[in-house]
Amino acid sequence: MPSKQKSMPYPWEMIVDANRTGSVGDIDLILLEAFELSTEAYDTCVASVREKATVGNKVDRLQYLIDEGHIDVDKKLVQLVYRDDDMVRWCLDDGAIVDDTDKTMLADVASFGSIDTLRLLHEHGASISESTLNNAAWRGRPEMVAFLIDHVGIDINKAYAGKHEPLLRNQTALCSAAISPLADGVGEVAKALLEPRADPYHEDSNALEEATNSVVIDVFHEWKHNLEEPKTKTRKTTHRTNFTASKTIP
Repeated sequence: MPSKQKSMPYPWEMIVDANRTGSVGDIDLILLEAFELSTEAYDTCVASVREKATVGNKVDRLQYLIDEGHIDVDKKLVQLVYRDDDMVRWCLDDGAIVDDTDKTMLADVASFGSIDTLRLLHEHGASISESTLNNAAWRGRPEMVAFLIDHVGIDINKAYAGKHEPLLRNQTALCSAAISPLADGVGEVAKALLEPRADPYHEDSNALEEATNSVVIDVFHEWKHNLEEPKTKTRKTTHRTNFTASKTIP
C-alpha cells in the first residue's frame, strides 16, 4: 500500500490549483514543501507563481515573492509585465531596474504594449532597438508608429538589419506594414508613414514592389493617384490657358 506522502500530488501540481483559486498562504505552504523536496521542484513552483502573478496582475503575490526572498526585483520582472502600465509602474516604484542592454523589450512593447509604457521604460533607460518601428508597423499600430516618429525620432527610412525579427530583416517600416498579414491598422500605418515622407521606392526595400497586403496596396494606389492628380490639373489648366490665349490673338 503506497504511503500517504507518495499518494499526495507533487508541489508543482498543487501550485497549478493554488495559482487559480488559492491564497498567498496556500502558495507559501506549497513553496515550503517544494523547497524541502528539491531545488528543481522549488524553482519550478516559484517560476509558475511569478508568471501567473504577472500575467494576472496579482500584485499581492508578487509582493509576497519579493518580501520572502523568492524572487528579486530584477530586470527580468519588468520584462514579464511590460503589457500592463500599472504593473510596470509598480515594478519600477518597487526598485526594478530596466535592462538597457535588452534590444527586444521595447520592440515587444511597440507590438503589444501601450505608448505610456514605452515612454516610461524608455525614460528609465530601455533601448530603442532597430526593429521597434518595424514591429509597430507590422502589427498595424498607427498611434504607436506616430509616437515613435514624432517623439522618439526614429528614422522612418532605415531598413532593419538586426537578427531578432527575421521576417522583417532588410525591411523599412513601410515595407513591414506592406507585407503584414494583418488587416486592422496597417492601412493607417502606411498613411502615417507616407505623410512624413517615408520612401516607398527605397533601394533596399521597395514597398510598392514587395507589398502583399491588399489594404496597404490600396493605400499606395490612392497615394500615387494623389501625387499624379495635381500634375494632371496643371496640364489641363495650361492647355485651357493656351487655347484661350490663341483664340484672343487677332
